[in-house]
Amino acid sequence: MILSTPLRLSAPADRLSVSHHNGPGLRAIVWVQGCSIRCTRNCLNPHLLSASGGVSTTTDALLEAVLRAAQRYDELEGITVLGGEPSDQAAALAEVLGALRERSLSTMVYSGHVLETLVERHDPSIDALLRATDILVDGPFIDELYDPALIWRGSSNQRLLTLSGRYSSDDLQRALDTQKRGAFLSVRPLNDVIASGAQSTAAAKQLRQAVRRRSTP
Repeated sequence: MILSTPLRLSAPADRLSVSHHNGPGLRAIVWVQGCSIRCTRNCLNPHLLSASGGVSTTTDALLEAVLRAAQRYDELEGITVLGGEPSDQAAALAEVLGALRERSLSTMVYSGHVLETLVERHDPSIDALLRATDILVDGPFIDELYDPALIWRGSSNQRLLTLSGRYSSDDLQRALDTQKRGAFLSVRPLNDVIASGAQSTAAAKQLRQAVRRRSTP
């Protein structure tokens, strides 16, 4: 049984979004709060960097929220975790992802670290997170390597890695071939808007401002 381990997210667990833009199929999208890497000064979502921002929740609350989404959306294929930096909360996320894989949902994680660095840490919590991850997008966003043609990634140094037998390279290529490049916005309480997809930092800021203007009474 999953433990009620503390976890810091950008918004309450029951406000998670679903999207076709962050991995294969329809996925529950979870944004963790806090990033120790700070890989770029042009982060699309700078409000996710502070470890004291967002909201405090628990692993069981997140698990229940994803399972409710799976009941609501029959086609839900899995969960994608972005940030922030997921490896900063590796132990808690490993619990959730492991429990979801037991329920046949796939798992995808974005990290600003490369896989080799994560492995070389020999950190039991990070090792557990990697074991619970089917797809890893690794590496920092590098402004000079930004490529608007990429799907699921922002810069060409970032790799799309399969860490389990859930997906083959051909499976991922077929999923990439059927997806269109696009932007995804997640609107949170208090007009907190998170952006991902094919947009620059300036464009992401403009999208957030437009959404906030439309949602303000």
